[in-house]
Amino acid sequence: MSCHVTALLCFISMFEGRLELQCGALFNLVSLPGNRREVGLSVEIGAQQAPAPSRWLLPAIAIGTTVAPLNSTMIAIALPEIQEVFDVSITSTAWLVTLYLVAMAVGQPVGGRLGDLYGRRVYLLGLIWFAVASAGCAFAPTLPWLIGFRIQQALAGALSFPNGAAIIRATFPKARRGVVFGVVGLAAGSAAAAGPPLGGALVFAWGWSAIFWANLPVIGIAFLLA
Repeated sequence: MSCHVTALLCFISMFEGRLELQCGALFNLVSLPGNRREVGLSVEIGAQQAPAPSRWLLPAIAIGTTVAPLNSTMIAIALPEIQEVFDVSITSTAWLVTLYLVAMAVGQPVGGRLGDLYGRRVYLLGLIWFAVASAGCAFAPTLPWLIGFRIQQALAGALSFPNGAAIIRATFPKARRGVVFGVVGLAAGSAAAAGPPLGGALVFAWGWSAIFWANLPVIGIAFLLA
């Protein structure tokens, strides 16, 4: 997992740098004497007034927002083994997917409102909560316990996922927001796509609980960078 996170950090830095170079060249062209527009002036003034974000903030948010989509798809590969270990029907294990998505959808408006009130602390709380819920899933003795901790995962993701976008909007200047949102969206989409093959490799090597233990180093890195 550390190799995947390191590769993601390098790719984010390269992707952001290239896009910023292209956007910067376009902005300079618009800002040439005789071609400057009012919108260009407002962006330039806003960029000068905005505080410079930490160089690690974008990787922290990009990595932190991957855990929710990653766990929404990675679980599918583990369902047959979970069914066998707990001796339950396949329809019973389907609740692990359904309730996760429902809790995530219902919790995001509340998580966003809490972010408005308490700021970045809500994002960090969501990461910690997700890590604790992931450990609970790995230790779950029965399917009802596992379902309960999966709901906890979803509620924690509902805190971190929307507030990552809010931190970007509050921290990065307007001239960079498009690039930054693109990088975070790329990270989230790539995590969702990587879920099934990564989950299959983890289940094959270490069993179904490995898909939950794998969250801990990812969340730890995102928390430290933030």
